Amino acid sequence: MTRGRLKELRDQIKNHNARSKPKPKPKPKPKSKSKPKSKSKPQAQAQAQAQAQAQAQALKYEASNCWSYACFSRWVVLEKGLKSLYDISNKERIRQGAQAWLEYLDGSIEKGPDRIKDFTVQTRNIPSSGFLVANLGTCNKIVEVLDSKKRYRPKRNDIAHKTDEFSSEKIYLSYRKAVDEAITQPIKKLS
Repeated sequence: MTRGRLKELRDQIKNHNARSKPKPKPKPKPKSKSKPKSKSKPQAQAQAQAQAQAQAQALKYEASNCWSYACFSRWVVLEKGLKSLYDISNKERIRQGAQAWLEYLDGSIEKGPDRIKDFTVQTRNIPSSGFLVANLGTCNKIVEVLDSKKRYRPKRNDIAHKTDEFSSEKIYLSYRKAVDEAITQPIKKLS
């Protein structure tokens, strides 16, 4: 990459930052795996709102005894919430990497920063349990529900791919309880 292209990219990033909220120059932060703080409350609010919408939809399905659709609508909330947490983390990682490169190009730091290997902002996959534990702390209910070797994830896959049904309302209620607990766990941790 030529110096002219690097300067052009630096100017684009600076222009983007100038359009954003003006911020004082941040002090270098030590690398840590603590949970994100700046965007956690809006994220928790958005996930809580999505949960309320899904519960309303699930209640409609429950009223017509369509347990599999009711359960699946709850799964959608869980998956979307976890993906959005992962997306926020990716954006922050890219932003920090770009900022480090800008400081290097401006001569503020001497050693070149680590290469930014992945610019993916939006994921299609549910984040790994390692990511969830690193960013949320202990989240045993989410890990249990997402584990493909336990009972909840295979049932979700059977509903989604084989139009499987619950044999009784009692079984559905046990699945609903587990998924609802998994949905509320990140909300509690981020509030």
